[in-house]
Amino acid sequence: MRFDAPFKLGPFSIDAEGRLTPYEPASAPAFLFRWHDRVVRARLDRADADTGRLTLQMALARVRSSASATDETLRPRSFMLLHWLERSVPHGWRMALTADHYVWLATDMAVGL
Repeated sequence: MRFDAPFKLGPFSIDAEGRLTPYEPASAPAFLFRWHDRVVRARLDRADADTGRLTLQMALARVRSSASATDETLRPRSFMLLHWLERSVPHGWRMALTADHYVWLATDMAVGL
């Protein structure tokens, strides 16, 4: 399949070298993809004409309710694992436990546009 660059792909413009640029300069395009059977949310925010910020977020797992667990130690062990995991994520990555007990992992970085 041949494409004449630049061309539009969703919220992006693709140049001859395959680089993505937001099609609408004022917009913050976002997309989803699956990695290791997890949905990853990606968002590109433009800081200025040449730089932007790429943010990646994903739900790792959900801590099960104690109401449905037959093993009374499962929930406390899950929280202990999360406490350990929080100290093990790479520098610049953030881990959070949401109110509905989903475990989120997120990072962002400056990128050239």
